[in-house]
Amino acid sequence: MNNINIYILSLLNNDKRKEIISKNKKLFPQIKVIKSTNGFNKQEVIDEFNKLDTTFYQLNKYKNTNFNTYGSLANFITKVKIMKYQVDNKIPYICFIEDDLLLKPNFVSFIQEKKDKYLKDNINMLRLDKWGEGYITSLESSKRILEHIKRTGIIQNIDNQLRENCGKELRILKTPWELVVNTNKGDCLKTEMLEPNFKQLLLNNKKKSLLNNKEYLEENNKKYYNYNIKKPKGYLDNY
Repeated sequence: MNNINIYILSLLNNDKRKEIISKNKKLFPQIKVIKSTNGFNKQEVIDEFNKLDTTFYQLNKYKNTNFNTYGSLANFITKVKIMKYQVDNKIPYICFIEDDLLLKPNFVSFIQEKKDKYLKDNINMLRLDKWGEGYITSLESSKRILEHIKRTGIIQNIDNQLRENCGKELRILKTPWELVVNTNKGDCLKTEMLEPNFKQLLLNNKKKSLLNNKEYLEENNKKYYNYNIKKPKGYLDNY
């Protein structure tokens, strides 16, 4: 039976949430904290998105939603990155949760039991409770989810996209935790809205990054060339 690596995703910028994390780690010392992409930092969001192997289309698929914010995109990026971390490090099973959950003493045994019972080959993820405050994925299921996201691009907020566009999931109710911040009342919707020309901003930033990288490589190649080539006797720099 493989144990589950547990990760809390957090900006680590809020005293109340730090206190919650501290209580959870006191109860379960094996829990690790992964720093989330900061939706209050627009450039960080753009830079981190451009590291992903996917395309941005939209975050609001439905008219009655309001997820078109830098925070919602940062949340998407953060959850994709933790699954990529799982794949890169070949971790058999992970559970990743948000930082506004106060865990109860039977949390680890609960998720272990549900993982062993329900996370089969035809299931890509276990959604803990209703809205996606936490997930359990296997190494192979994270590979499949990442492939779905690569193929479809970002077409709505992360929790809806995981539910509707990333293969089969199973929702697990009555997860033993207490939600301290109400759903959709967190930082994601407190950040700035994405600009109407956001797709163009992404493209411009990517071009600028590629150009800077090209200039850096050319400059370093030039230094390498000048350092390694012995100049002939009598060579004049300004000839």
